Amino acid sequence: MLPQARALADSGYRAVLVDLRGRGRSTGKYMTFGLQEAKDLSQVIDALERRGLLAGYLGVYGISYGATTSIHLAAADRRIRAVVAVEPFSTAREEVPHFARVVAPGIGALISDKTYQDSLDQAGRIAHYDPDEADAVKAIQRTSAPVLIMHGTNDWVVPYQQSERLHAAALDHSELVLVPYLGHVAMWVDPGGHVAQRARDWFDRWIGSEGKM
Repeated sequence: MLPQARALADSGYRAVLVDLRGRGRSTGKYMTFGLQEAKDLSQVIDALERRGLLAGYLGVYGISYGATTSIHLAAADRRIRAVVAVEPFSTAREEVPHFARVVAPGIGALISDKTYQDSLDQAGRIAHYDPDEADAVKAIQRTSAPVLIMHGTNDWVVPYQQSERLHAAALDHSELVLVPYLGHVAMWVDPGGHVAQRARDWFDRWIGSEGKM
């Protein structure tokens, strides 16, 4: 995320990078597909506020897992005034089986949908979350912040149809940009700078000078 953060900082925004739980130097044993992660990020915002490091309106930018987390955060924390979600998945129930079959096509294809869903339920009991609430479609309907959703049409990790469902659930406060030919990694790398430019334009539109230092 460093190139994205630098691009925003170069445009005058204050950019804060966060390792989600279980990643980088952050603690935490279990992923919750955006639910607990959104609560964690609210605590990060609280900490920044206490230190006097918030300036203007807040926007949130996420890619893939972080994109879905960004939507959950905006649904739970009204301080978020604009969202950029690149390649989000719509629900854990849908994405987990698909992802497993893509990453491990041999073994993954042999596992039934019921087994995947039972495993999600078991994981939820262990990590103390409800997999049915790991649903960004429900979350985006609860947001008041405008959400820009971007997705490559050649994404085989998270099919772009999941972004279409998210947009359809929030037509009044979301915009969907499908980028032809790009896959999951290519959208992340953003070779032409298209994703970064659209993100900056979105933040300029909705938080503008209020979101800058």
